[in-house]
Amino acid sequence: MTSNAAIRRALALILALMIALCAAPVLAEDPEEPAESAQPTATAGSTYDAEHPEKLLDADLEGQSCVLINRATGQVLYEKDANAKRYPASTTKIMTLLLAVEYGHFDEVVEIPQEAQKIPSDSSQTPVLPGERMTFEQLLYGMMLPSGNDSSNAVAVIVAGSLDAFVEKMNTRAKELGCTGTNFVNAHGYHDDNHYTTAADLAKIAAEGMKNEMYRTIVSTLYYTLPATKFRANGLEIENHNKMLFGSSPFYYPQIQGIKTGFHSLAGQCFVAAAAQDGINLVSVTLKTSNDGRWIDTKRMMEYGFAQYQKYTFEALFSEHPLDVEVQNAAPDDPQGGKLALALAPGGSLNGYSMTIRSEDGADKLNQIITNSELTYTHMLQAPIQKGDEIATLTAKYADGTALTATLLAARDVAVAPAPTPTEVPPEVRAQQIREAETNVNLIRVLVIVVGVLLIATAVFLVVLKVRKDRERERRRQAALKRKKAAQRRRREMGQ
Repeated sequence: MTSNAAIRRALALILALMIALCAAPVLAEDPEEPAESAQPTATAGSTYDAEHPEKLLDADLEGQSCVLINRATGQVLYEKDANAKRYPASTTKIMTLLLAVEYGHFDEVVEIPQEAQKIPSDSSQTPVLPGERMTFEQLLYGMMLPSGNDSSNAVAVIVAGSLDAFVEKMNTRAKELGCTGTNFVNAHGYHDDNHYTTAADLAKIAAEGMKNEMYRTIVSTLYYTLPATKFRANGLEIENHNKMLFGSSPFYYPQIQGIKTGFHSLAGQCFVAAAAQDGINLVSVTLKTSNDGRWIDTKRMMEYGFAQYQKYTFEALFSEHPLDVEVQNAAPDDPQGGKLALALAPGGSLNGYSMTIRSEDGADKLNQIITNSELTYTHMLQAPIQKGDEIATLTAKYADGTALTATLLAARDVAVAPAPTPTEVPPEVRAQQIREAETNVNLIRVLVIVVGVLLIATAVFLVVLKVRKDRERERRRQAALKRKKAAQRRRREMGQ
């Protein structure tokens, strides 16, 4: 009995331990990749139509948070709960790599610091060991391809001097990039309740990283060989976890350019990706998805993004959004009220200039080209104008010195406004006008006569006045002469 009781107690203890282990969260990050499906599986509940990727719905994406942006402009093309705070797992390393490539010193030989071993035992590792020596560039491959947490810590210490200082740099840089839902507490992404981000923030970080050539090279590399060290007699072959890069994978996607996978049990499968097609560069993020879901979500978002863009020539864009000008002196019954649409003359070097843009951005793109070009009017924009008349020339100049030109023509005739015609006056009005005119003439005649009489009277008055003045002057002169003679006579008499 005692033996049986002991056995039962032992079995109960083992069962309790098994239950406890099953209930405990598994936080291991980036374990061995689960066996991938022979063929991609459909997302449950999805009605996704691969023939019409532009009709993407949230239900078509397994990730709980997803986002797709244009890498060049930052424009959000698709989002699904993109600002919800999520655990990023090893996608954290896209920020670690960003700070590392901004630090540079790729050819510098570095020694792996002791902090490389300060990681949880179930972490993914490169592995690298304290005291090993390699170039900084080689260490970055060791961090990104096998997702080595040990390499992440080594990078952090080399760049910032300590793990804490590096984490501070991570958070500062995130804020500089406009990340509003992010807080990092380590350089590798192993779970911590206070280590979180958002799909939108990860997209911003990835877009910034992809501006750097070294960054792009590392995240798109399939295989790499780390050098032999004093702890490793032979080189170490490492492989990228991104299955979309491998032609042998059912998830291969030729447009993909990287970037980083991530996993732990609380974060689920995570994937930040970059892809390019016809000059369009996109970044996608899917968080808390499944093993197959990270690849399926990514492809569906990328296909949706590329479907938003079309290749246009300047000629085609101009025909959809013609330039209008105002014509002076147009006929009052002009159907466009004097507004004249212009057309491109054939053969211009600018006509065939091509660009890939979203159709809804066509008008803005055309305005941008015209604004940045030299528009010279060769017509006074006065009616009449005939269809095909040359109106203006457009010259677009580019940084490499290239100048492309287009000639703009009138797309239609514009008739001139007719000259004003005399208005017919009714007879009674005309008679009244004649009477008024005759009256005015008579008044003028009387006025002339009056003025004439006044002028004559004035002249006579002035003549009479002058004669009187002359007579008075002569009288005074004669009187003075008499007085003078009388005085002379008296002097003579007195002298005798």
